[in-house]
Amino acid sequence: MLGGMNYLTPAKLAAAAPAAQPLLDKTRGLIDTSAFVKYITDTLGHRPVMAVQGKPHGDVPSRQRQFHLAKRERKGRHMIVCADANGRATVLLNSHTVRRKAWLGAGFFRTQEADPGGLLLVGVAIPLQRWRGPEEAVEQLERFRPVLNMAREQMRDYKLKDQRTVDHLAEEISRQAYLPEHKAIGPEQLLTAWSLNLYDTLFGMLARVIEGNQPAADPSRRKVKPVRGPDALMHAANTIYNIGADMVGSHPLPTYRKT
Repeated sequence: MLGGMNYLTPAKLAAAAPAAQPLLDKTRGLIDTSAFVKYITDTLGHRPVMAVQGKPHGDVPSRQRQFHLAKRERKGRHMIVCADANGRATVLLNSHTVRRKAWLGAGFFRTQEADPGGLLLVGVAIPLQRWRGPEEAVEQLERFRPVLNMAREQMRDYKLKDQRTVDHLAEEISRQAYLPEHKAIGPEQLLTAWSLNLYDTLFGMLARVIEGNQPAADPSRRKVKPVRGPDALMHAANTIYNIGADMVGSHPLPTYRKT
């Protein structure tokens, strides 16, 4: 632990996201997550703080399941978040298959006790060209960092004193923060995350979205499920940031879209 940030050891990183381990088969067109993360650490000083991997499906015959699941874990969709002691974060969303687009993002991270271990706001996301190394992608990402840092300060200075403004914020997050197949939380359930400034409120409402187990926006539906998958987390993190950025008039930046 350094500067209040809990960094992941290589063992914890591999346990949370098995596909983040070094690629044994250096297939052309695939991104080696471990090598990419090392480059981020060496270049930006951002170290791993969070790792999430989608669960492989078990819909295969039992005698074949162990082999198939192990193979899918090695290729599984995963998100690795690296950050510095000030919460500035760099995010890699990757999978070892050319069918899924890889993404590189930048934003802000906060530690929390609850699973999955942290909260992430993504301010910019760019697709990765798999056949190129990390140098050009990281350089491109860093061009947006000053805008992100300025937006964070604007969000911290933006005081939420008006009920109507907070109601609108909750409604927009409820409507936009989920992927289409996921039930949305009731906006009123987000109001308990109301804090003095916009930045803290965004993180608080993000926590409610991720935790789930709250009444749905549609009262006839069951409680919403937690948000756990890499794509769903990336979508929520980017969408909620963008809602806040719009409120402070921050310059629009490239956004994530599930592909």
